[in-house]
Parts: sequence; structure tokens; C-alpha cells
Amino acid sequence: MSYFVVDVEADGPCPGLYSMVSFGAVRVQEDLKNTPTFYGTLKPISDKWIPQALDVSGFTREETMSFADPKYEMEDFANWIKENSVGRPIFISDNNCLKYSTRVVVTEEFSFLPSYNQRHNTVEIYDIVKNKVDLKIPSYNISKNKVEFKEIYNWYTNTPTDNWVSIRTNTNPNYANYTLDHKFFVKDRNWVQAKDININEVVFQLGVEPNEDQFQLILGSLLGDASLSKLYPKGRVFNCSHSIENYSEFKYKILKNLSKNQIKKFINNKGFSSEDGVIYHLHTKTLRCLESIDKENNYLEIIEKINYIGLAFWIMDDGSLSNGKILRLHTEGHNYENNLKISSILKNKTQLDWHPVKCGRGNYCQTLSISDTKKLCEKIHQYFCESMEYKLIPEYRGLKKYQYNQKINYNIFESIILDIKIVANKENKKYRKKNYCIDVIDNHNFLL
Repeated sequence: MSYFVVDVEADGPCPGLYSMVSFGAVRVQEDLKNTPTFYGTLKPISDKWIPQALDVSGFTREETMSFADPKYEMEDFANWIKENSVGRPIFISDNNCLKYSTRVVVTEEFSFLPSYNQRHNTVEIYDIVKNKVDLKIPSYNISKNKVEFKEIYNWYTNTPTDNWVSIRTNTNPNYANYTLDHKFFVKDRNWVQAKDININEVVFQLGVEPNEDQFQLILGSLLGDASLSKLYPKGRVFNCSHSIENYSEFKYKILKNLSKNQIKKFINNKGFSSEDGVIYHLHTKTLRCLESIDKENNYLEIIEKINYIGLAFWIMDDGSLSNGKILRLHTEGHNYENNLKISSILKNKTQLDWHPVKCGRGNYCQTLSISDTKKLCEKIHQYFCESMEYKLIPEYRGLKKYQYNQKINYNIFESIILDIKIVANKENKKYRKKNYCIDVIDNHNFLL
């Protein structure tokens, strides 16, 4: 029995769709000076190729087109294996592997697995490999620079590793462990093994973003009662509190996959109007898309971004119905000049005659005529929470509701490497000492 270490370079992630560009093999033996080796280059078998993947090989597309016919090159390789083998030849190759507890981003379809985390939509890679789950997971398409869902088609359980590369980034304060050869997509360097990454380099990692419905809820609520945290490396946290439990649950249901925790209930000590003295609070994970939003200084810009969903949440937060006929949208804290600007933006958005009026204590609010109130209620009633329908005119209450999109979006974000260290594999259980990996169709890579 003879062992051969084999390494391959390709111009894309999937055999058949893309091509193997070059490969090398070496027979494992004690006498390294006289070790038999083989190196081959192959002409592409497909018109498809990814420039970033080909760059790793060091060849241009034009150079690969002049390489040998794969049929004859592989026949030469097969003959070389026969000539240099004693007994059965065994190929050895390193897969990019991970610790058993490494969490992979998944969809709710994976909820049957024991390690499924509903809050983060992740499972341990050990669970995926053990159960040979063939569902789709997020994968980074290099050529399109976007996240796509691709099906898992292969699972690996590999021999234990002695050491891990432990990495900490500015977007994750906890260290995560990888095998020395696990590849990261590094800015300006493409795919780089973990052991070769440097502190302060930028790597691309998976992040979540709100979908359009969720984003409109956030924007509309920011115009109302909600707030944003200070700016963190990964963005800002969205916070909102209400005295009506049903309304808080309505928002939480839409933002569930973005929420850091379930709704928190606490005694009112912040001046909110609350009959039973209880406030219901929810907040999201840190969201990168909120880093450029400034409620205090860019109020008008937020209004520019809302659609009817955002407007509905603003009204549910800060609206009222005067005499059961006239809608008012309270804009306390803004002077008359700013209210004129708000009226102008709302007029352009809704084609209705908004105008500011004084609402007591020197504050202003936006208001509509009876006929325009009816027109607006016709547009926004479907987006309303039932417990907030008292802010609609009676004829638009209790009607069919809009089904909000609750699926989050995934995107690639930049993270800075803050620290790297080599740590020993001290796991004592056999399955925990091993390394695990999966392959996904077409893009090959998957996201953590």
C-alpha cells in the first residue's frame, strides 16, 4: 500500500462546470530526497471560469488554453501511479475542516437538528455531517459578489487535528477555532489559509440584514417611539418600547429573526403612559444597515425613505384620530419650519394635502382633511396591528391584513482580524477531536 499526497488548483468551485487547471502529487516515504513527484497542467473542459479562482493557480486564461489535453495528462498520471505504487495506492488530501461545535448559518428547515439555535438560525457542523443533511445553506458567489442558497452534496469526517488556529475579529469578540488550512476570503488576497492570515487583514464574513418590510418597520418606528444604540463595529441596535403588549408582539413577530431576545417586560420607570405600569421592550441584533442612520440629525432623510408600510408604523406609534374623522401625526420637538418640510415630503409621497397645525403646549402635528384621511386609511389599513386600529376611521377596521415578509436577508460584510493564535486541541471525546466539513453545489464554500 502506497500513500500519495495530492493537491489541485481549479478555475472554479464545482467539477464538471469548471476545470482543474493544475495538480501535483508526491509519494509519502521516509527518503524525502528521492521522493517521486508528478506535476500536470490541463486544458479547460468548460467555457466557465472565475477570475478570482484562477488567480490562485498563478496562470492566465490564455495560458491554460495551451495546456495538454486532460485525457492524455490523466493517462500519464495513472501510469505514474502504477509505476510508483506498491500494492493499493491511497490518495491523501486536506479538506478545509472545522471544529465539531462550529456553527453554520442555516434556514428554519434545519430546526429538527438538536443543536439548532432559533435566535441565530445556526447549527453545529457536527450535526449536519452526522445526519447528512442535504438542505440549502448560504454560500458566497465570488463572481456575483452575493450570497446565494446552495444545496449540501458532500459531508466529511476527518482525522483529529493537534492544533487549531484561533481567530478573533472586530465584529465577534469571541475566539473561533479553525484548522490550519481552513480558507478565508481575504480582501485583496482572495482565498487564504487560516495559518497564513495576518492581524489587521480584512476578511469577508456573513451578516444579516432586514428585508424591505422589516426595514420599513424600523424606519417608521424610528420616526415614532423607537431609538438606535450608539455605533458599534457591526452597526447599531434598534430598540423600541410600548405599553401595549399586543403591539410589541406584532413588531416582534415581524422582526423575530433579527431580534436578539424575546420581548422583555419591565415596570414603567421612564415616563411612558401605561395603565398597568408595565412596558414591553424589544431590540434587534446589531445591524450594519443602520450604521449611517441618525434619528436626531437626519429625521427628514428617514421620512424620505419610508413607503406606506413605514408610514403605517409611524402613525401606529405617533398618530391619533381627532373626532373619529381626522388623522393627526404628532411631530413634537420639530419647529414650524421643519414641519413645513415634513408636510412637503409627505405630500410628494402620498399625493395628499398634509399641513402642520398646533396641537397644544406649543407642539405641532401633521394633519389631513376628512376626505384625505379616508384616502390614506384605504392605503394603510392592511398594515395595521389590530390593537392599533382605533387610529383608523371605523370603516377600515377589521379588514384583511397584509402578510409581512419575515425572512431575513444575508450579505457579506468586512471584518478586521484583531488576534490570531495557535491553540492545542484538548477535546477529550473522540467525536469532538475530529474535524468536519461539507461541500455545497457550485460555489463550494459555505458561511459561518
